[in-house]
Amino acid sequence: MSKGTGLVIALLLAGAAAGVLSVTYWSGWGVRSPAAPQSSGASEAGAEHGASSPIASTGSAMTATQLEEAQDELQALQERMVAASAQHRGHTLLPDARRFVARHPGFAPAHTFLAQVLIEANHTEEGFHHLKKSLDLNPLQPEVQLTAGTMALAGNMLDEAEKHYLAAVGQSPAEPRYRVHLAQVYFKKKQHDQARDQILIALRHEPSSAEAHALLSDVYASQNKLTLAIEPMRRAIEPTPDTRREREGT
Repeated sequence: MSKGTGLVIALLLAGAAAGVLSVTYWSGWGVRSPAAPQSSGASEAGAEHGASSPIASTGSAMTATQLEEAQDELQALQERMVAASAQHRGHTLLPDARRFVARHPGFAPAHTFLAQVLIEANHTEEGFHHLKKSLDLNPLQPEVQLTAGTMALAGNMLDEAEKHYLAAVGQSPAEPRYRVHLAQVYFKKKQHDQARDQILIALRHEPSSAEAHALLSDVYASQNKLTLAIEPMRRAIEPTPDTRREREGT
């Protein structure tokens, strides 16, 4: 593994782990309607992102009363999760999370919440199952697609990871994180041109992305374009204003 590969994998997986276990990352999914797929720039995704017909933001059809009850219950569980996670005891909510899904099996955020608790309890395989169940109920959740893709990537399920990342890109074409993760899959598949194309699009949206520059450097190095690899690697490791402030303690 080259220096660039090691750097970008560490950056991507560290960020994914932090996101999966972060309470704020998951909070609010039960009451937030996902954005509709964007047509502008969608051709950049390189693949269709599925049916464009409207899908209920919470999953299968629920009455207004059922939906309100489920959302209230989710909010209460999320508040408890904040307190429990602060004490590294998020796993203690597992029985309640299972009962929540049993009461609302068609409520996509219920499966997402259960996945969070399962992952924190180190039941990653079952957590992955419930992420996919949430997406079966409502595919239009780019952040859940991202998390499912990253779990698949960590398990070296490259086709599965690609499917989830393509869905995220199709739903939010201007979000650079989704493209960098998709590029990582292409890189691991040795589809270097596709990886480069996704990275360059990501950099148009976020020119300072260290992850994108590191991966671009590795793509060029793998194509034996060593001169081209130098500049993105320099950009990947050079301090940003935020990291300079952190180092200076300001």
